[in-house]
Amino acid sequence: SPDKGMKRPLFCLGNRFGNAAHNDIIEKLKLSFVEIFNLDEKQVAINEPFAGGFITRNYGNNPLPWIQVEMNRSFYLAAPFFNSDNLTVNEKRLAELKDKFYQTLQNFFS
Repeated sequence: SPDKGMKRPLFCLGNRFGNAAHNDIIEKLKLSFVEIFNLDEKQVAINEPFAGGFITRNYGNNPLPWIQVEMNRSFYLAAPFFNSDNLTVNEKRLAELKDKFYQTLQNFFS
């Protein structure tokens, strides 16, 4: 990857630099993540290190806007949420993340 060894943001939102979704839309989604996950704005990046892949490239703004959302693995694949002995993820943590993600989308669409 282009950022190998570098610390990544907690979320990366990709809109192919405005080609898959208007920049106003992605900024609004960023603010929803910041608010619901109680993050600093610097922890939610736009198009860095990921700008979007096949789906955003081929379907974005054709006719609907598309945004790729990358969640940092530290949210669920690090202690205390991941047990490296038996390679399991804390189910309660996954449910919490699912709920916060849902709240983020509700906030975004309201």
